[in-house]
Amino acid sequence: MSNLFLFNLSRNHNEDLKTCLELMNNSDSLLLLENGVFWTEKGAMTDDIHKQILHKNLTVFALDEDVQARGITPINAVSVNLIDYSGFVTVVEEHRQTITY
Repeated sequence: MSNLFLFNLSRNHNEDLKTCLELMNNSDSLLLLENGVFWTEKGAMTDDIHKQILHKNLTVFALDEDVQARGITPINAVSVNLIDYSGFVTVVEEHRQTITY
């Protein structure tokens, strides 16, 4: 069973996101929440971040309530699955452990 990484830091924390991705194993999932949803904006993720996500076959989620609260229109080359709080609970239950980064 895979791990779920929660990432809530804004786009000013590029190196933190890179480090988080380096710690992730293939098929782990990343949930962007709070200010972490700013990573879903167009141009937010650099090419090396995209490559890490694709290379490790990571699933990326974003909490829709946080996206809407910040007025963001998620446009990103990496497919981001928007989920609500109910989906958040489901995603947590589907993973072995949750790691807040």
